[in-house]
Formats: sequence, C-alpha cells, structure tokens
Amino acid sequence: ENPQDSMYLQYCKVCQAYKAPRSHHCRKCNRCIMKMDHHCPWINNCCGHQNHASFTLFLLLAPLGCTHAAFIFVMTMYTQLYNRLSFGWNTVKIDMSAARRDPLPIVPFGLAAFAATLFALGLALGTTIAVGMLFFIQVRYKVIEDYSGACCPLNRGIKTFFTSPCTEEPRIQLQKGELILATRGLRYWLYGDKVLDDSFLK
Repeated sequence: ENPQDSMYLQYCKVCQAYKAPRSHHCRKCNRCIMKMDHHCPWINNCCGHQNHASFTLFLLLAPLGCTHAAFIFVMTMYTQLYNRLSFGWNTVKIDMSAARRDPLPIVPFGLAAFAATLFALGLALGTTIAVGMLFFIQVRYKVIEDYSGACCPLNRGIKTFFTSPCTEEPRIQLQKGELILATRGLRYWLYGDKVLDDSFLK
C-alpha cells in the first residue's frame, strides 16, 4: 500500500507482485510461500509459515520414536542373549502354541529388524541435523559463467553428468555476474534462489 515499502521488497516475476519479507517463490506450488524453508516431496507441500510448528514437532518426534524403538530392540536383544548365554543356546525354546491361541499379532525380531531399526534411527537423526543446518547456513555465490538451464551438462564431463541431482524442478537460467543464495550443492550445481536486483523491478 505504501509506495516507499517497495524499495525494501523483492519482486516476483512469476506472480507479478512484490514478495513479502522472507518469502520465496516455489516452482512446484507455483506461488510465493511465506517463510519458505523447502518444498517437501513427502507431504507434497512447502514447509513455511503455516506449518513450521507441525514440521518442527515432526523433527522432534521422529527421533524420539526411533529412540523408543531402539530401546525396545536393545532390551529384547539383551534379554534373548542373556537367556541363551546363561542357559545355553539350545535350552531356550520359543513356545509358539501361545501365538496360535492369542489373536494378537506376533512381530518377529531378528537381524533384519535390527538393521532396519538402525537405518531408521540414523535416517531420522540425519534428517533432523541436516534440515536444522539449512535453517542457518546460506552461502552467497556469484555466477562466473552463463548457464542456459540445460538438464544434461555433458560438456562438463561424464562424472558431472551422472552426479547431477534428480529433481523435477527446472534449472534456472543464469547469467554471469548474478548472485545466488544457496543452501547446499556440489561443484557444478547448487540448491538455492537467485537474488533479484533492481533491474527486475523495471
């Protein structure tokens, strides 16, 4: 409403409007998202202003649930190993007659479940740490070479071609001298947003 406020706001060419502070345009949702963190393919939505609390609770409760499952697993393994080491490997028998009488499901626990539990725990903790770091770490890069947005950069070598990220989001066309605010990436690709200058507002 106040024309002077446009001096401090970025302009979104797709939405044809000024963006609110700390908002970014999502190419998947096709609109600007308040306090956008990232577009999550698991929930098919952006993590932003409206669901930051739910997303934070998920990040807290997922490792807690994995810790709970790991605790149950460790105690079960300890009990089974203690019984077998104390009374012999062949003396401990599992009575399956109770399982046939009881309608409640019996969950088998073995080496595969142990590996799955460790994988789930590591995945949950790794996701929590990685996403938490993205809240704080953003690096500003300056484009040193024009980029057309081609999806298959074969001219960069076969290694770069096979290590390019698999994503449905289109690559952004860049020109030399433009600025990028990136959160992560490798040598020839970055995840982030292009910083718009005053020339886009005219």
